[in-house]
Amino acid sequence: MDIQVSILLFIVAIPLLTIAVAPTWLVWQLAAKWLPTKLITRPNTMALVSVTLSLVTAYQFKLELEGGAFSAPGLLLGLSLVWSVLLIPVCALAQYLRRLRYKERRM
Repeated sequence: MDIQVSILLFIVAIPLLTIAVAPTWLVWQLAAKWLPTKLITRPNTMALVSVTLSLVTAYQFKLELEGGAFSAPGLLLGLSLVWSVLLIPVCALAQYLRRLRYKERRM
């Protein structure tokens, strides 16, 4: 019985988490499309970083899921989008400063 429950949970959890992570990945893809090529960071890597940070944030604040396990994708979606919105300008600024510093060294 335990194996059947874990398999069912795995089958249900993967699509729900994919649905929760898809908007974050889309935001990073759009940022890569709209930003100048000099300021682009890897969208797939940064989406993974945003999702990881959202999981860490949820764990640190001990957010309880009142709706049970099915409310986790909504929480993951919201936190990862917030992290993405915060990280996009920070990453673009970091890339700009890195290129500026590299340009100064070459001169």
